[in-house]
Amino acid sequence: DTNTPGQPEEKEVKSKVAPTLPYEPVADQTLQALEKLSQHPDQIDNPLELAEVLFLSGYLKRAAVFYQEALNRHSADEAGPVQQAPALRESRNRAWILFQIGNCLRDEDRPTAAKMYRQLIVEYPDSLWTDLAKGQDQLISWYQKDQPQTLLKTKN
Repeated sequence: DTNTPGQPEEKEVKSKVAPTLPYEPVADQTLQALEKLSQHPDQIDNPLELAEVLFLSGYLKRAAVFYQEALNRHSADEAGPVQQAPALRESRNRAWILFQIGNCLRDEDRPTAAKMYRQLIVEYPDSLWTDLAKGQDQLISWYQKDQPQTLLKTKN
């Protein structure tokens, strides 16, 4: 026995911790305020951060508005193979933003989502997100060509 008198006995405790999102769900009152802000996204200090919170909370359409504002603030002339460290960070942000706009719109506005994925593929061929964007673009093309949802309806 390794315990000394007066000290509690050590026991191995196995706890199951459920993973959680880094953000709390967005409250209705907050959504109403965001709806007003989405009319003027240029008034937001950090639209990328707000877009990320909305995306993780499942508000994809609203997130797309703020991702677009963030994209507008990351100019396209930052793209290119020869970049310095800050410009490289900006291009990574821009690639991510293009990818996320596509992700936000892929169910509601497939043509625009495909456009964002293709822009990412062209502007950032070496990005971490390029292969995923190619896959999403192909999936959208298949959906538009074969329309599997209508095939399922006719089979029922």
